[in-house]
Parts: sequence; structure tokens; C-alpha cells
Amino acid sequence: MDNKTIAVYLIITLIVVAAVAAVLINSARSASYNVKVTLLTNSTGTMYPYQESGFRIYVNNTGGSEISGLPLLLYLNGNPFESYKMTLPGRVGTYITANYIYPSNGTYQFRAIADPGDVFQIANRQAAQSSITINVSNPQQANPYTSIPNANITETQTTYLLNGGITLTQELAQGYNITLINNMVGPSGKIMAKVFEDLASTINDASISQARYSHNASAYSIWLQGTLNPSQISIIAGSFSVPQQTASINGVTGAYAKISNSTSMCFYYSGGWTKIVSYYNGSAPSTCKSISNATYNNTISPTISNVINSTPRIRGIFNNFTYINASYMGQSLSYSPGGNVGIAKMFSNIYGYYMAYVQRNNPEVNISARIPTCYGLIYNSSNTSICSSYVSPTGSSGTDLGLINETIITNNYTASLYSFINQSNLEIANENGLALLESLKLSNSSMKWSPAFKNTCSLPNSTTALSCSVLSFDHTSSAASLAITNNMPSQAKLNSISCVFQGMTGEQILNSTLKPGETVNITTTCYNLPVPIVAASTTYTLAINYTVNGNTRIDNGTLNISNLAV
Repeated sequence: MDNKTIAVYLIITLIVVAAVAAVLINSARSASYNVKVTLLTNSTGTMYPYQESGFRIYVNNTGGSEISGLPLLLYLNGNPFESYKMTLPGRVGTYITANYIYPSNGTYQFRAIADPGDVFQIANRQAAQSSITINVSNPQQANPYTSIPNANITETQTTYLLNGGITLTQELAQGYNITLINNMVGPSGKIMAKVFEDLASTINDASISQARYSHNASAYSIWLQGTLNPSQISIIAGSFSVPQQTASINGVTGAYAKISNSTSMCFYYSGGWTKIVSYYNGSAPSTCKSISNATYNNTISPTISNVINSTPRIRGIFNNFTYINASYMGQSLSYSPGGNVGIAKMFSNIYGYYMAYVQRNNPEVNISARIPTCYGLIYNSSNTSICSSYVSPTGSSGTDLGLINETIITNNYTASLYSFINQSNLEIANENGLALLESLKLSNSSMKWSPAFKNTCSLPNSTTALSCSVLSFDHTSSAASLAITNNMPSQAKLNSISCVFQGMTGEQILNSTLKPGETVNITTTCYNLPVPIVAASTTYTLAINYTVNGNTRIDNGTLNISNLAV
């Protein structure tokens, strides 16, 4: 028994006790009353989970005597869930309203009873109660591929989202340009992202199918289950000044919205789902309305399932691609006929939100022949190379969270982890993501990433004095290996070198003499502060103290070190 039921029973007890006391005090126990109760509902036709019924209870005192403190209870399947108390003059009735949202399919019996504790002398107790039975049907099995064409598909993605996954999709869709996420909102991306944002609290789960076709078109179908309805979608679409018209969609009354000459959007309610179909027409004159009124067999889902089942390794990677104590928020399957297959998973923990993606490479990647560029940190460990980059927002996600994308590529698989977390936790999230990717043990070796930026060293008058170049930089010890060249006609004695970040000090004593044109390799420690992951490079002040022809000089230059290869 839940707390609400217990509270209702306590209220019933208090009402009954108060009524008994009132009756005894007024010696009215022998009075007889005539009460008629009528229970009505606005629900008609087939009902589905998450739909709401409204009830009106009409309580009528058909006798001539006033009834004071008459209790009334509304029961659901024999358990009270609403209680009322009223005073009715003779020949007077009143309406009471109630609402109920069905959490699942099943049979729901509502019964309204006046004076359930038999405190009053009710002449006809059968008339003092009324009942209604509502049958809530199973919703249609989620199958959004039946809303879009299944022929001539070149790429497709099918997604299932719980409420948390809907929120994450909305955040990433509005703030970033990620193909996986773009496919989850479809051609009408801005409107769908707004639907997710405004109606997230009313959506329990979503099933999505997205497809691209050989004739330069794309279709998107999403089935939403929850307390939302198409009229709310219409309001949101209207906020974008999109013209709409009533239309027959798949045999029911819905709405057609023309977003542009090439993109359209339809929405309607059917089979227990609020359904939305978006269509982008790159060449053919089709719209969401024309494709929605056709009948399609779902031929893609079985194909994807067969491909996944024939690749148990990718399913195993997917199962392990998560953090301990994480909450599942949804998943997605992507497929290119004759090409790649991929699985994505959304999950969260107390630190943030994550999307893990693993793809089987078909054909296999020749990791020795390709050197991809990494616009972020490169982590090389043994035979593993991982690119970790901070993803810059392309829009406004409305949060103070930052996004990191970490990717490893082997000949058979590509795995990426997106971490959407507070800016202050980017560093630790980066380290945790690397550990998670390495734990997958995708292969004995991976593709080596190439940094997008190079280390540089510069000194004043480098053509006529000293010049320098960077041989290497150890990010763990902050040790720079430099080549120093004497471009002067006289020999130069190197006395000391300093490599410091702004506001810091540090110096290393040298004892090297360079003949004209000679080069010496020097390793020196560069003193710095912890560098945020979002910083692409660190600029140090490089100072070399040297003596030429009895004169001591100090050349102040710069050392630019990329933070994108560690």
C-alpha cells in the first residue's frame, strides 16, 4: 500500500468519525436521505497507456432534507484514490471532477460511492454509487520503419531513447554537429530538438528510424510514447512560423507542415504513439504526407539484427563500453548496406552524460597506410594511439557542460567516447575515457594519429646569431630537446638557457662552445603550470645566455609547444 492510499484511508477514517459524531450530537441517526451518484467520463474509443481520462461525479440530494458532511470516495480497482466531503441542501446536486493517467495497459474500474462508511441512513445505497470500467489496450509495437520507405536505402540508423537520452540528444543537437545526433532529430532538426527540449518531461520513451536514399532524399520517423499529443507538436512547429494544415495521415487526422521547398513534417496520434515523420526531398517531389500514406514492411530491422548477430565481437565491445554504476539512457544502431555497422549507447553517472560508439570497419582499414590528423591531444601507449579532442559548440546548448571526443581506430573497429560533463571535470573525464577505450582491447595495434600543430622555436636575429629548432618535447617531464645552431662567423660559448611559462623562473647552466655553423643538441626543463585540455599549445619564453668575442649576450625568443601529442 503506497503513502497516498494510506493517507486516503486516514482521511476516510477522520471523515467517518466526524460524520458519526455529528450524527450522534444532532440525534439525526434516524433521518433517511435520498442520494443519487452518477459517474461520467470523457474517454471514448480505444484508450492507451499514458492517455488521460477526465471524470465528472454528479452527486444529487433527491430528498427534501439537507445532508451535512456527506463523504464521497472515488475508488480505482477497489482502492480509494480521491476523497471529498460536501453539504447538500434538499433537492440540490453538485459536480466533482477528477483525472487519471493510465500507467500501463489493463482494465481499470472506477467506482464513486457516497457515504462508504454507512454513517448516514441512505434509503437506496445502490443509487448512491456508480461505476465505469475502462479498458486500456496494449500500444502498437514500436516499429517506426513502417512509416518510411525501406527500398533504396544507402544509410540508416535506428534509435531507442529513454527520457534521459531524449534530454541528452536535445542538448547535443542544439549545441554540436555530430552525425549520430543529427540522425536522431532528422531533417527537421531544429524543430525536433525543440520538441525534445519542451516536452521531455512528457515523453517516456522514443523509437526512431532515419534513412538516406539513393535518390538524394532522407526520411525520419519517430514514435513517442508519453502524455504528449500532436497538438503540442503543432504549437512548437508554429513557433518557427511553419505553415500547417490538417491532413489525413495514415488513415487518421493529423497535421502537415511545410518547412521549406524540400523539407516537410507530419504528426499524428495512432496506436498509442504520437508519431512524427520528416522528409527531405533532394530530387523527387515526395513529402512526408505522401510517404506516410503508403504501406511499408519493415525489411531493414531484420537485416540489421542479422548483421549484428553475425558479428558477436561488436556486441561484446558494446556491452563493455560503459562505466560502472552508470544509468542506461538509450542506444542506436547504424548500418550501411554492404558497408559498416555501428552501435551507440547513451548512459550517465553522477559526473555527466556519455555516448559510446563502436563501428565495425568494412572494408578493413590499413592502419599503416593512413595517418589521420588529430585536432586535440594524442595519447600513445605501447601500440595504442588515441585522439582526444575538445569539441567546440556550433550552437547554444544552454548548459555549462563541455564535450570531449576520444577516438581509437584499428583495422577492424573504430571506437569513440563522447563525454558531456562540467567544464571543471574535463581533465579527469579525459583520463577516464582513455582508460575505458584501452580496456576494450580492440586489437594489438591501432592507427597512429598525427598532431595538427607542430612545435616551433624562434630566436631574434636567427640568421646572423643563434637559431633553434625543436627535436622533441616530453609532456610528462616538460623536457624540451632543442637543436641550437651558431650562425655567426665567430665561435659562441653557451652559458645558460631558460625555458619558462609567463610569470615563472628557472635556469639551466650550460658549458658548450659552438664553432661557426656548428649545432649542439640541448635538453632543458621548461617550467610551466597545468595546461587546460582546451589549450592547443603552450608558449614559453626561451632565453639563451652566450658569449661571443668576449661580449655576453642574451637572446630572448619563444618556444611554442603543442599540447596535442603526449
